[in-house]
Amino acid sequence: MTDIGLITGQTCRQSVLHGLSDLLETANTFSTTAPLNVQICEPDARFDDLDALIILPCQKPDGLSDGLRHLQTAHKNGSLIGSVCMGAFRLAETGLLDGRPATTHWSAAASFSQQFPTVQLDCSRTVIEEPDLITAGGFLAWIDLGLALIRRYCSQAVMMETAHFVLADPGRRDQRVYARFQDVTSHGDDHILRAQDIMRQNPAHHHTIAALADAARLEPRTFLRRFKRATGLTPTRYLQKHRLDQGCRLLETTVQSVEQIAWAVGYQDTGAFRALFQREIGDTPSEYRQRYTISDS
Repeated sequence: MTDIGLITGQTCRQSVLHGLSDLLETANTFSTTAPLNVQICEPDARFDDLDALIILPCQKPDGLSDGLRHLQTAHKNGSLIGSVCMGAFRLAETGLLDGRPATTHWSAAASFSQQFPTVQLDCSRTVIEEPDLITAGGFLAWIDLGLALIRRYCSQAVMMETAHFVLADPGRRDQRVYARFQDVTSHGDDHILRAQDIMRQNPAHHHTIAALADAARLEPRTFLRRFKRATGLTPTRYLQKHRLDQGCRLLETTVQSVEQIAWAVGYQDTGAFRALFQREIGDTPSEYRQRYTISDS
């Protein structure tokens, strides 16, 4: 018997709670040796004798209070500790993620890194699994995390049977194909905002550092330093991300060819656009379009 505790709260997302519970309990129908026993745990409960504890995402951060200490104790006693989506913030508060790789929802990457700079955050990955810690990004990543738990505590065969039964993809997914560019505009530097506005309004234009610095009314070296401090990106990287974001939207909503889209977002070399797109997004442009194509049949 494997005891898995799901740590909830008053504003816990019920779809994650019930979905993950059902997935784990479904695995029991395919396992004859080590059934999974799912327990619902309050945030400040003691977590004695549980093999795994998973912090579920809440719409408001319900305080773990004493639960943080209990999680640390459970980890020290050999329990697997994990999180789904925004639950990674609560897990990071325990200090267990310090210096360790972890993931959370792609939209929270900047906020998470600011609050927990020592965590090796990688929001390109949907699940990061280690012997003692496991984190999953995104609301529906509970499916990926659940399958990982089933594989760990039952077997690869049971995990595959469960995945087939619930119509889930057992392969590791990549968050990059779902992510949107999170433009930072709340930094309060009006000079840098002017340059951001120019690039955002016309990403296909060939923007030079000199022209952007002039528009921001700053010396080029000062402009580069303040732009990186305000946005976390160089101007070149910032423009690149805007172009790719626009390219993704055009692939999702138009029937323009990849060549036309490359030109529309500022790349005359279609081959370079394809290579950059695959490196940054994780799919080729054609694969990305197919992923978001809704069939009429």
